[in-house]
Amino acid sequence: MSNLYNVRLLNKFSRIRDVHASLYFKKRGHLLKWKPNESILDVGCGTGDLSYKYIYPMLPKDFSRFVCTDISKTMLQQAEQQFSGIPKVQFDILDIASEVEGQMKCTFDHIFSLYCIVWVSEQRKAFQNIYDMLKPGGECFLIFLDRHFVMDTVFQLSERPKWKKFFPDINKTHPFPYRFDSNPVKTITDMMKLIGYVNIKVHLERTNFVFHSAEEYIGFIKAIPNPLSLMTSEEQKNYLKESVELAYDLKIIQESVGDYETGRFLVVYGEK
Repeated sequence: MSNLYNVRLLNKFSRIRDVHASLYFKKRGHLLKWKPNESILDVGCGTGDLSYKYIYPMLPKDFSRFVCTDISKTMLQQAEQQFSGIPKVQFDILDIASEVEGQMKCTFDHIFSLYCIVWVSEQRKAFQNIYDMLKPGGECFLIFLDRHFVMDTVFQLSERPKWKKFFPDINKTHPFPYRFDSNPVKTITDMMKLIGYVNIKVHLERTNFVFHSAEEYIGFIKAIPNPLSLMTSEEQKNYLKESVELAYDLKIIQESVGDYETGRFLVVYGEK
């Protein structure tokens, strides 16, 4: 299983991420409180496209530094290009599920993460690390997927005999820890309380997002971690064909948005 994203396709087929990031910052961004000379961290910035479009524009002009982090050096190189020439923006390798270095603790006034957290199996460790990196009174604002039919196509295909061998440990490569949770809001709230967060706000946001074409759907599937590199060209063609068929069955490829729920996102806010 390749754990690498396809950088070019991730930037090109970003509408599912753009639509929801824009919406949830408008809807929940009022929770954020800004002070002079603040230090800001982005966890799992990826190519930096979302950091540049949605986080950076909201920062006060007098912020002290904006640190973009990711586990992938390749992603950070793309992020550096995204922010080329812009002052006070830094880049650093960070695995949010591992031990954070001492100099990172009690350092940031705001910590953001857009879509990264759902790819982390060790949820408690990730939330603990975010808490530890916040200054007292600091805030975190996280957006990530609870579940969506687009990922259900991956999970369904991974159970088919012909494709199962390419997904030896689907729960490791595609954790999505809350997709079977009947009450993820309570699960996350309780976990954050135990860690020490206060003023916790966890919102479950329902979406009717659909892909406008099979090309857009395939582009997104190819952009995220997938086993295509392990397949022959014929296997790749058949896998994508079955994936598209499933997407049509689930009605997530449509010319216009339907009136039915296709997924749910979690928007999480908390203070230290």
